[in-house]
Amino acid sequence: MNEAHTTELRNFFKTALLLMTPFLVVLTAIILIALASHNPDAYARSIIMKEQLLHDTSGARVIIMGGSGAASSIDSSTLKSALHKEPVNMGLFAGVGMRFIVNEVRNNIHKGDIILLAPEYEMLQQPSYGDGFLLLQLLEENPSKIKDVFTLHGVIVMTRSFPSWLQFQGAYLVHTIHNRLFAHTLTTSEKIYTLDNITRSGDLDTSSAADVHLSEKDLRDTSDGFVRPAIDPTNLSLITSLAVRAKNADAQLFVVLPAVPVLAEVSNLPAIKAQYTELIAALGQDHILGTPGYFVFPNTEFLDAIGHLTAAGKIRRTDLILQALKEHLRIAH
Repeated sequence: MNEAHTTELRNFFKTALLLMTPFLVVLTAIILIALASHNPDAYARSIIMKEQLLHDTSGARVIIMGGSGAASSIDSSTLKSALHKEPVNMGLFAGVGMRFIVNEVRNNIHKGDIILLAPEYEMLQQPSYGDGFLLLQLLEENPSKIKDVFTLHGVIVMTRSFPSWLQFQGAYLVHTIHNRLFAHTLTTSEKIYTLDNITRSGDLDTSSAADVHLSEKDLRDTSDGFVRPAIDPTNLSLITSLAVRAKNADAQLFVVLPAVPVLAEVSNLPAIKAQYTELIAALGQDHILGTPGYFVFPNTEFLDAIGHLTAAGKIRRTDLILQALKEHLRIAH
């Protein structure tokens, strides 16, 4: 090996190490902070239970997919009674991205499954690899999921979000220590997002949150611009490919339009109609549950976030889903 070749190799390894350093720093910090602030009852850990439920439930199922809105705002027991299929709610966070959500289900579809993909508008609009901050939260509680989010884009957005995530974790550690020292009682909102509130079907039970409602800021955030007039192309491709896989397995996929407050619907109607038109063009009317204006709810039926419904709102939304679903199934047969 001549000196020139040795120099080239040395430069190659220096460059590779330089490129890998940000990722290694982020990964090391995730592991250290996860060990320090690990919460065995954290909501993010529910994905492990949901995956097991999906794997263990035999026969035809009703599979619910999406973000926290899917987890908290669809009533699985009502679907089970009406459709006579075991429900599995895989809803987690919108911020983990469409790719993660689709990959959780795509290789575990049974004959006769009804798949309800109920994404929030932010999930449809954001890049398929998700939001860096929420991906870091997912990895904090589930380090084994690194294989599911380890893409070039995933590493980039997590690296960019790392400072804000680190700041959040520091504040959380201080908050936790304070609670332990002074026996602080958790707020109702803090109590909701725990494993204790995950039902046997994977729903997030929010019945204890009757006193939690949308803030004025949350409502203002749904004004014009909350919904963008285009779905991320990769997300649309992922949804279409999942519909094909479902059809090949003799199952059915339906996209459930998001639940929104009145203000969001009125302020964003042109963009909502544009996204609806995109879904129709990609999947056909037979695969879409609802139309613009169908899943609109009063402000009083939302909890702490857009898409999170009260117990009454959850039942009403589920009934609307069933009405639309039964019409589609009747036409299909």
